[in-house]
Amino acid sequence: MRKKMVVANWKMNFNVPESLVHFDKIALLAEDYDGVDVVVCPTFLALFGLWVRSKGRVKLGAQDCNSKDAGALTGEVSAAMLENVAEYVIVGHSERRKFFHETDAEVNRKVIASLKHGLKPIICIGETLNDKQEQRTDQVIRSQLDGALLAVQPDVVINTTIAYEPVWAIGSGQTPTATDLAKVIEIIHSQFDFMYGGDFQPSVLYGGSVDDNNVENFLAVEGVDGFLVGGASLNSKKFDTIIRKVKESGV
Repeated sequence: MRKKMVVANWKMNFNVPESLVHFDKIALLAEDYDGVDVVVCPTFLALFGLWVRSKGRVKLGAQDCNSKDAGALTGEVSAAMLENVAEYVIVGHSERRKFFHETDAEVNRKVIASLKHGLKPIICIGETLNDKQEQRTDQVIRSQLDGALLAVQPDVVINTTIAYEPVWAIGSGQTPTATDLAKVIEIIHSQFDFMYGGDFQPSVLYGGSVDDNNVENFLAVEGVDGFLVGGASLNSKKFDTIIRKVKESGV
């Protein structure tokens, strides 16, 4: 049985002292999360401070990385810099694609750089509202997977996780139906079968307006291995409730 995962994406929230306080609230309860991999992705500024005090109780991830190891790239952080303080890295989040104009090709370069430096990329994919209305979900999901995993070999693809975040659901309060979500998970599995001959299926996380009130609806969908949580992860009580419901689901 695949181990469940719950990932907190704090985005551009919490200064360093606030991050330490919030993280400590989560870490204090970590023993109760046995059976669920809990990953916290803070800002770059807070990442080292959390690594110092994490002691493995909660796994750490970065929210992004640059695909180059080093160079004249003011303000950027490379996968090479992250390999000693993070285990995971979020790659291709819709906000990066939308606001920073990241292409599938750039996402692919980040995936390759992450894997090269021993990081486990959480690869975000998802369709826009326009894509959904024009019934292009299948095409978009397959294209994003194909682009992100170009030249990624079977021996390292096992370290990847896929996060399905329908762009139209993020922060909107809207969520896909169980049928819609199951269909996308089927597409993801089908594309991996096509690309890797059925030898590997990734963990699939759902993200997009996930909170402590609706998480059980998603857990009922076969193939959901966990969640990438945005806004609800900024509230330690809500995040704790999500983790406990994932653990209690036993699936």
